[in-house]
Amino acid sequence: MTHSPPPGAGATGDQLLRQLERHARLRWLGVGLLFVSVPATVTLAVRIALGTSPLGQVFLCLGGVLAPLSAFGTNNDTAVHAMRELARLRALPTPFRAELARERERRPTGLADVHASPKAAFLLPVVAIGVVCFVYYRAGIIG
Repeated sequence: MTHSPPPGAGATGDQLLRQLERHARLRWLGVGLLFVSVPATVTLAVRIALGTSPLGQVFLCLGGVLAPLSAFGTNNDTAVHAMRELARLRALPTPFRAELARERERRPTGLADVHASPKAAFLLPVVAIGVVCFVYYRAGIIG
């Protein structure tokens, strides 16, 4: 059985730069989805509190908030990993240098543990869109 290298291992500077740019943009989709999910989540939470929706839908409320956060977090970590690797190769573009410095300041020991998850980073925004749409549907806002 062969052991595959971790994502991003042995990647060239060009591949890392494309990964950085792609996931730096994709992470903002998670932020947008979070803001979009708040009205439906609040509506559903109010309905649960008033007794017009089943208590079990509290988990759906959590999913409406946590799915977009996970989409942001996974894309952010993938982008930060690419930043770290590009900095190691001395190829980090100037616009990202300040962001990497802030990340190092925020989590000085944890930055070494950040890893790329490009497949999950693509999948989680799709899952988050589905969850947010379902929360809107269950809250009675759409459908």
